[in-house]
Amino acid sequence: MKFIIDNDAYFFENTVDKVEEIYKITNDKLKDETVFFSHFIIDGKEIYNEHDQYLLNVLDSIEEVHAILHTATQLIESAITSLTGYLERSQPELELFINDLYNGVKQIGAPNTFLLLEGLEWVKDMIEKIDALEQRPAEWHLLVNQATGLTEILSEMEEVFQNNDPIVYADMLQYDIIPLFQNLKNSCEQIKKKGL
Repeated sequence: MKFIIDNDAYFFENTVDKVEEIYKITNDKLKDETVFFSHFIIDGKEIYNEHDQYLLNVLDSIEEVHAILHTATQLIESAITSLTGYLERSQPELELFINDLYNGVKQIGAPNTFLLLEGLEWVKDMIEKIDALEQRPAEWHLLVNQATGLTEILSEMEEVFQNNDPIVYADMLQYDIIPLFQNLKNSCEQIKKKGL
């Protein structure tokens, strides 16, 4: 497999110890505190979370791994763009899922539930990651405030999930998550207007 990071390219066999080498090289690059890891592109697919698990699952067939590094400004721009895109793509899917829950077509344990929870965790983690930077955009506090609300909603969702009540879950999605998504999207737009 070919591994690309910055302007460097490495060629490795597709073995577990070479995956560890990819992480070592990546971590060495991150010692420069002006550079931040964003994600991997593995054979054209962007992988933002659980990289190690994904790499190990497709290890035999990987042809190219590209580590994406950013400056703080690039990381913030990428995060805001990714967040906005996620919110725009998710809302119609979420509305369909809510309708299916209300109509008994889908249950809480449907794959949509896990995708939503993963997405919400990603949103929360992304906001926390940017919040840890010294450089943050004007109006950043808007997203931080909503991340606090998101944490509370996630814990409530877990409780509803355990009780396995699809109507209460659909209500929570309808009246908590959809407004949160809209607020997050509005905050992203305000951040973009004020400048990164």
